[in-house]
Amino acid sequence: MLDIRIVREQPDFVKSRLALRCSGDEEKIDELLRVDAERRKAETALQALNAERKKLSKAIGGMRSRGQDSLQLENRVRKIGEEIARLNEDVNLVDGQQKEMLLEIPNLPHLKVPIGKDASANPVVRSWGAKPNLDSPLDHVTIGTNLKLFDLERASKLSGSGFICFTGAGARLERALIQFMLDLHTREHGYEEMSPPFLVRRECMIGTSQLPKFEADMYGLQNNQLFLAPTAEVPVTNFHREEILSADELPKKYVAYTPCFRREAGSAGRETRGIIRVHQFDKVELVKITTPESSGEEHESLTADAEKILQLFGLHYRVIE
Repeated sequence: MLDIRIVREQPDFVKSRLALRCSGDEEKIDELLRVDAERRKAETALQALNAERKKLSKAIGGMRSRGQDSLQLENRVRKIGEEIARLNEDVNLVDGQQKEMLLEIPNLPHLKVPIGKDASANPVVRSWGAKPNLDSPLDHVTIGTNLKLFDLERASKLSGSGFICFTGAGARLERALIQFMLDLHTREHGYEEMSPPFLVRRECMIGTSQLPKFEADMYGLQNNQLFLAPTAEVPVTNFHREEILSADELPKKYVAYTPCFRREAGSAGRETRGIIRVHQFDKVELVKITTPESSGEEHESLTADAEKILQLFGLHYRVIE
């Protein structure tokens, strides 16, 4: 979530960076600033009334100790109390509005992020291995079906469309891949393994920006106060939520395997055949918690750790920015 102070002090900069996303979010800034000004005005008035009530209450105490009539001041204090109650409602209302607006506005793109309207504008940073030249390539569904690695038809009988059931060698292969990744990252790359809960609280989903924007893609329980994690990133990143970590404790490096759950409500029109865009899938996640100054270096290191998996299997890949 953006720091409202940055928005307040550098509105033109914020608008210009948001405009690069081509999402129209820069148009929300003026309304956000209006709500922010209204909130600050109400808070200032509230502080003044609280100060006045405190001053009058002290005066009333002094008058009573001297046997003087304090009825007029007491009436004023009661009236101030009513005004404070009303202003508290106003402050809570605009404060909630401001938080909702901030949650709907995305982060500012990094200054080094390439500018483009679609993925074709993403430059290739590096590639590894040679791309195989296949005369008669088969897609993953054909290969998996021929080798009986999974059964999509029977999975749909169990849970509907968008689910997969690995079978035989496919189930063993998935389990082996998960174990291989966990072992490599813990033994060779220095990550600490974590096995987090699969259900997470709403606050955690907000903390990693899945909510409120992507709520339609999430599976919610208990009136949407608990959610099936769409990625291990949610519980792992929130593991140190509301904690203060000292610099000498950083970086924190975690690896976790979890099943992931997504409705994929916004996937209409995309490639949905096979096991690419399904409602439940398994993933091994890498998470680092570090300082802003070290984030770039740690991100490159994390990327290299993920690339190592592909290299060990001899798989051609590209890293794009």
